[in-house]
Amino acid sequence: DPLVRGLRNLWAKGVTVVVAAGNDGARSISSPAADPVLLAVGATDDQKTADRSDDVMADFSSYARSFGVMRPDVVAPGTSLVSLRAPGSLADSENPQAVVADKYFKGTGTSMSAAVTSGAVAALLAERDVAPNDVKRLLMGTAFSSKALDDKDGAGEGQVDLSEAVVTDVDDTDKLRYVSDKQDFGPAEEDAATWAAFSAAWDA
Repeated sequence: DPLVRGLRNLWAKGVTVVVAAGNDGARSISSPAADPVLLAVGATDDQKTADRSDDVMADFSSYARSFGVMRPDVVAPGTSLVSLRAPGSLADSENPQAVVADKYFKGTGTSMSAAVTSGAVAALLAERDVAPNDVKRLLMGTAFSSKALDDKDGAGEGQVDLSEAVVTDVDDTDKLRYVSDKQDFGPAEEDAATWAAFSAAWDA
């Protein structure tokens, strides 16, 4: 998968790549979330309360086993989240009822959860200089869990908890089963020329 190879390349260069698990429910996980190195995020439903203990898995959130491990890695809120609107985008055009006060958009899906998690990653990196593998370890190792999440497949290690990730030592979290470095990606023999061109574009 050229996209996964490119994202692995970015990961090896120090970029924490967050990907959405998908919105097809149980026993369904697609690329690039199927890749075990990248940080894959599923969605929770906060049931319109501020109490995270009653958060449950969103029915649409994709999950499945890939490369011997369950995907996604973690979950984050992903239902009815208000964010900036992108006027003229496909989502905007097909969902006029989701527009809020002209400038905002109420969205649902694991892409929203990935955005929430990306914000958490940015905040974590603003406080600590940690590599992508360690960012993933921290978010997985400090994730919030509850009976509602534990009883449902697809929650990964639990819901992202930035407040814990910021103060936890990486060595106090479990090591990752899959990690990436620059030796992990490259061409298959039959598509070496295609990969060379693709790699040059990523490196530009």
